[in-house]
Amino acid sequence: MPWTPIVPEAFFELSYQQKRLEHYWELLRRSEEFRFGVFQGKTLCASINLTSVEYGAFQNGRLGYSVDCEHTGQGLASEYIGKVCHYAFTQLSLHRLEANVMPRNTPSRCVLLKCGFEKVGHSPTMIEIAGKWEDHDMFAKVQS
Repeated sequence: MPWTPIVPEAFFELSYQQKRLEHYWELLRRSEEFRFGVFQGKTLCASINLTSVEYGAFQNGRLGYSVDCEHTGQGLASEYIGKVCHYAFTQLSLHRLEANVMPRNTPSRCVLLKCGFEKVGHSPTMIEIAGKWEDHDMFAKVQS
């Protein structure tokens, strides 16, 4: 995919995924990460992740999401990002959420704007995507 980092060869092996889930479970136990799946029947259509959650004076989390290519354009990202934002603000008492997106990823930028995020900055060569260091724009949403 043009928007995601290259995964290691072992990514598709059961043992790798089991270790990954155990790690995610520990982060969830510590309330540092929350991962959500959007399913239609048994099919995973989208995932929305709330990571790097910090409490105290910062009260911030980083939002990430992806939608399976067969399910884009159906409003899943907008609908479920809205639900995750509501959860973050009401249940976790976070003050601010941020999301980073490549400037050329117009559909993702539109989703964030539709969900009430505002562009607040630009980070040159922020994340390595498909072997190339890509710029990202930072968007933020503050609890209203």
